[in-house]
Amino acid sequence: MQNYLVSTVLPALREKSDIHLLRELRLRWRNHTIMNKWLRRFFTYLDRYYVKHHSLPTLHEAGLTHFRVQIYEQIKADICAAILALINEHREGSVIDQDLIKNIVELFEAMGMGTLDAYCSDLEAPLLEATAEYYKRQCADWIAVDTTPEYLIKSERALEAERARVMDYLNNESEGKLLNTVEKELLESVEIDLLEKENSGCRFLLSNDRSEDLKRMFSLFSRLDKGLDPMSAIVQRFITSRGEEIHNARENRLKSSTSSSKESNVDPDFISALLKLHEKYLGVVRNEFSGHALFQKALKDAFVDIINKNTGQFTNAELMSTYCDRILKSGGGERLSEAEVEGKLDKIVQLFSYLTEKDLFAEIYRNQLSKRLLTG
Repeated sequence: MQNYLVSTVLPALREKSDIHLLRELRLRWRNHTIMNKWLRRFFTYLDRYYVKHHSLPTLHEAGLTHFRVQIYEQIKADICAAILALINEHREGSVIDQDLIKNIVELFEAMGMGTLDAYCSDLEAPLLEATAEYYKRQCADWIAVDTTPEYLIKSERALEAERARVMDYLNNESEGKLLNTVEKELLESVEIDLLEKENSGCRFLLSNDRSEDLKRMFSLFSRLDKGLDPMSAIVQRFITSRGEEIHNARENRLKSSTSSSKESNVDPDFISALLKLHEKYLGVVRNEFSGHALFQKALKDAFVDIINKNTGQFTNAELMSTYCDRILKSGGGERLSEAEVEGKLDKIVQLFSYLTEKDLFAEIYRNQLSKRLLTG
C-alpha cells in the first residue's frame, strides 16, 4: 500500500492544481478507503490476534497513517489553498461544486484519526484568516457608500450566508468561530461609525420611526460583547433631547403669554406631551429592543432627567398632580369613560415613578383630594 501511494498516487496528484487537484484527490481518497476496507476484511485474523497481541495499530489505523504521511502531509497546503479559492468564488456569487468541498473536508476530518485536530489546524485556521481578510475588504467598500440600514442588511445576509456555508460543506464546529470572525470585521470594527452615521445612524432611525431597521440594528449588535452599550447610550440621549424639546415648548408658551397674566399650575398640554413621549419610547423599548434591560435603564435614566427638570414657577410634581385632579373632576374637559380615566392615571403613575419629589406630589395631591371630597 505504501509503495502504491508513493509511486502512483502522489505523482498523479502533483500533476494537478486548483479544482483539478481536489477532484483527483477525491478519487484517490475513495480508492484508498475501499482498499483499506478490503485489507481489513482479508486480514481480519491479523487484527484479532497478531495486532492485538503485539499492541500494534489496527490495519485500518495503519492504512490511514500511510495515507496521511505519504499523501496528506505532502499536499495539504495546496489542498487548503484550492478550497479557500473556491469558497471565495462562492462568496462572490459563483456556483461551485459544494459536494466536492464537502468530500475533501471529510478527508481533513479523517486525517485527525478520531479528532478534529487536522481539520482545525490545516483548514479551519487558514479559513478564518482568509475570512477576516475578505470581510475587512467588504467592510471598507460598504462603509464608504452605504447608509447604516443598507450596511446592516448586507451584514445580516453575510452572516446568514456563512451559517449556510457551514451547514452545506464545513464541519459544524466551525460555525461559532466563523460567525465571530465575520461579526468582528463587519460590526465590531465599525460599530460607532454605523451608530453615529449622519442621516442614517441610530438617532436618525429613532427620529423617523424606522422600526424594522432598529430591530435589525439591535439584533446584530446584540451579537457582540457589550455591543449594545453605545447604542443604548444614544437612545438615552435621544429620548432626553425629545424631553428637552417639550420643556422648551412650555418655556416658549410661558414667555409668549402676557406679562400681566399670572402663570397657572394647569398645563395639560405639557403633561400630555410627556405621557405621549413615554408611551412611544416604552413601546420602542418593548418591541424594537425586545425589552432588553439596558434599554429599559436608558428609558428610565432619560425620564428621570426629564421629569425632574422644572420649567416655570411650578414644579412638575404640582403640574402632574393638577393634571390628575383635572381628570378626576371632569375628565380633563373631555368626555372620558371610567376606563379611559383609569388608563390616563395608570400612565401618570409611570411618570410619577421617575419623580424625586414624591413627598411634594403627595402633599399637593392630598389637598386637591380633600377639595374634591368636600365638593362632591
